[in-house]
Amino acid sequence: MVPFTPDFDEIVAKTLKKWHTPGIAFSVVHNDETWSKQGTAYGLARLPAEPAATSTLYYVCSTTKAILCAAWAIYLASPANIGSNGSRRITWSTPMVDIIRDDFVLQDATTTNAITLEDCVSHRTGMPRHEVSYGRPGVETSRDIVRNLRNLPLHNTLRTQFEYCNTVYVAASHALEFVTGSSNAATFRKYLWDPLEMHETYGGMTENLDTERNTVATGYTFSHIPGAQGEANGELREEPNKDLEAISGAGYVMSTADDYAKWMRCLLDGNGPLSLDMIKELWTPRTIVPDDEEQREHFDGIICYCLGWFKATYRGQEVVWHPGGVTGAGSCVILLPKQKWGVTFFANIMGASALMSSLAFWLIDDMLGTPTDERKSAYLDEQYVNALKKERDAVSKQPLKLYPDVPGRHISPLSLPLESYAGTYQNAGYGSITFVIKTDPEGAHLYVEVCRTFGAEYIFRPVNGEHWLGKRWVSGWPAQGALRARSKIGADGKVKGFEIAMEPEMPDTMMWFALTE
Repeated sequence: MVPFTPDFDEIVAKTLKKWHTPGIAFSVVHNDETWSKQGTAYGLARLPAEPAATSTLYYVCSTTKAILCAAWAIYLASPANIGSNGSRRITWSTPMVDIIRDDFVLQDATTTNAITLEDCVSHRTGMPRHEVSYGRPGVETSRDIVRNLRNLPLHNTLRTQFEYCNTVYVAASHALEFVTGSSNAATFRKYLWDPLEMHETYGGMTENLDTERNTVATGYTFSHIPGAQGEANGELREEPNKDLEAISGAGYVMSTADDYAKWMRCLLDGNGPLSLDMIKELWTPRTIVPDDEEQREHFDGIICYCLGWFKATYRGQEVVWHPGGVTGAGSCVILLPKQKWGVTFFANIMGASALMSSLAFWLIDDMLGTPTDERKSAYLDEQYVNALKKERDAVSKQPLKLYPDVPGRHISPLSLPLESYAGTYQNAGYGSITFVIKTDPEGAHLYVEVCRTFGAEYIFRPVNGEHWLGKRWVSGWPAQGALRARSKIGADGKVKGFEIAMEPEMPDTMMWFALTE
């Protein structure tokens, strides 16, 4: 059955308009058939008039993780590794310190020595995201990111909880480069892309992209949260394609929907560079995903994380998938192995992996013959709007959660004038931040823009005494988060620094930023 029908075309047009999305490209494989090329791309790759195509280059975002894990699987089975003596041979259960000992150091020595390659690529190390800790002077390469882990606090105990973390995927990426002696782009090309004839796939923007053959999609963010007040007056903002080489196997690959059809077929058929045993290993669950993670509403029963893939069931069918997102772009790959069916989409809007998911599930439901009144694709949009509303409502309650005992008015003023708190502050793990004074309708406050790989903006207002309430905006996404901060005054009556809860998953863990000037 042909998946791309006039009805689907109409639904795509409505969905792109609803979510302010310039364009999207699909590929679908089923048994021996492939649908890409003409008729499976919609809208624009670049405003105002560059059409999207299945040959358009997009960041594939976190679907890169599956490529990294596949490359590791091939290396582990290679003569270069198998032929090593026992002490040097690497397996999934090899501790990271046995691979990159000088670089892989965490704040806890026991955890440092225990974390394995498998732990890193199954998100069970206990390390939270710490996204704004890298992409700054001194932490600009994969190795820099790994070496900075020693300056970042752990959140959970090893192997007790799923906790999605790009930085430990960077560690696994750096480790692969160390053992192969080649860049990950060269290794991916040798192991996967050349054998699969994926000649439109690249290791990020720094590679020599063939822009004469392939248009590079321009990314966009929308100024308002979907479903929020004022959305109708919002606007699209162009986002420059960033150099993501430092995050490597965590999310830096660029590719096309055409090439990802070849990648999906390799995984579904098991007759390419990946053996059936390798694919089985990659899709074996390692961690149970909590119910509050993204895309929970799409699937039935328990969701697990494998090696670069999520795994669950949908209408009794086994599903493996991975979403991805960077500023201005989103992606998703969904495979139904028993059906030998898969879909990939790339879109140039922030949050696309969630915003466009209803379209992928429409195609899945078509393939499965799901009755119209039973289709999840019919109400995934509504569920997403409700989830965003829930998030907005939660933000309004965060100040009370962070400061449950604060009185209704300021009892104790700041020790010094607000201007005395402006300046540059330094933390070993997060680098420097510079507070400046800004004013909005609520009054004067401290403002800081943190320019990183995934940047953020913060404003801080005094609550009582030296206690502050911060608001956070991350990577062009207009949703807010709240955080606590506390300023410290020295015996000399001058500001010495701030304690700030920088990591959203650790609202009670304060990180010390010392005044530098």
